[in-house]
Amino acid sequence: MTTAPGKPQLNWRHVWLSCGYLFVLTVLAFALWPLLNSRTMMIPYFDKFLHAFTFMFLMLWFSGLMSRNFYFRLFLILLIYGALIEFLQNLTPHRQMELNDFIANAIGLIVGWLLARTGMGNWCIWVEKRLNLS
Repeated sequence: MTTAPGKPQLNWRHVWLSCGYLFVLTVLAFALWPLLNSRTMMIPYFDKFLHAFTFMFLMLWFSGLMSRNFYFRLFLILLIYGALIEFLQNLTPHRQMELNDFIANAIGLIVGWLLARTGMGNWCIWVEKRLNLS
């Protein structure tokens, strides 16, 4: 089984990657889906919190699959993905592009990067050891 440079062997790497790709597609689907009337959207800036949290989660998820040397590339890829989502939203009749959403995505990525650098980027290894998935 192949592994990312600098990371110990992950026995379930293909599962972690598959879940990550599913998360990415789910984020895209929710981003392009028509907005539902929701009480949570009445909370000021709640959608910005969701953007930041989502992109923090994606950064942490994929950081668990690669070495620290690739965190910056991951950051750039996910930042471009966030920009692409905003662009695609502008092409739909029910959504629009918002600079503040992109900024919230970037803030989430930065927080995720910092958390990954403090050790949370080893979550895959920790889970496989704790659950004895070797």
